[in-house]
Amino acid sequence: IFNGESAEIKTIQDSHFYGNSAGNAPQDPTKTASHGGAITNAGTIETVQNTDFLYNSTTGDGGAIANVGKAGHEAAINLDGVTISENHAGQNGGGIYNNAEGNVTFDGDNSITGNTSGTEDAPKADDLYNAGNITVASGNTEVEALTNITTGSITVGGEGSAATLSVTGSWDNTGTMTVDNLGTLAVDNTVLGDRTNIENYAATVNAGGTYRVDNLGATITTDEVTTLKKLLNEDSDGLLNLGATDIDLDLNDTNLFAHGHYIYSSNGPLTGVINDQSLGYTADVANQTVVKGG
Repeated sequence: IFNGESAEIKTIQDSHFYGNSAGNAPQDPTKTASHGGAITNAGTIETVQNTDFLYNSTTGDGGAIANVGKAGHEAAINLDGVTISENHAGQNGGGIYNNAEGNVTFDGDNSITGNTSGTEDAPKADDLYNAGNITVASGNTEVEALTNITTGSITVGGEGSAATLSVTGSWDNTGTMTVDNLGTLAVDNTVLGDRTNIENYAATVNAGGTYRVDNLGATITTDEVTTLKKLLNEDSDGLLNLGATDIDLDLNDTNLFAHGHYIYSSNGPLTGVINDQSLGYTADVANQTVVKGG
């Protein structure tokens, strides 16, 4: 499907995009690579709902979907309950490619995993490549391999419904990530690697938002908490949720409680630790450890 810059598609629903391809015209191999193995959108697609994208490919960007606006003509697409898997792009975004003039909104439960880009003999994991604006407005969206470049902006929550973006495999981030009210950014601990450059995975977490680190393990140390706090940008006043983890805390570590950060642990040895001797936040999360940045 090609949707032009002035065109509008209302609904694509209960569909299967399987084994489609977009590539160079065989009569002109020097022609610029095509985009969007299943869908190229330069206009508006109001809803793609309950739809699968499997084994699609392109020589250009967006193995399944390429959302490609241009100056003065932004492209917009809403994805609601889609599965995008086993697609391939010769360039960027094996699953989805969103350019600098593109807007992608996720609602419902979406899975974008197992997609690749690059050469066939050396493919790399590449599920969602973002250079524009993405909003996770509701539901749960899982992305295994996320790239958010300098011009890219991703917002989770803030639309009045609970929304979660889960990053489970890798995250290449030089853009911005914001978690608003009712939003949760869930990042698997393996994504953070050895935490040497943990600031690369930081987000601005506003009031009512949560940054959750999954699979940390049974116990972490004070030093680890100090490092993990860097996942919240300094202007954050949301929560850092460390999961069902005990923290071996040094209560005399002033650095741990610097900048108004509070800790609440419902399953560890502490019932609430704060730096000003007054209850700054009470976590209403069963069997979780929560750090509040303020």
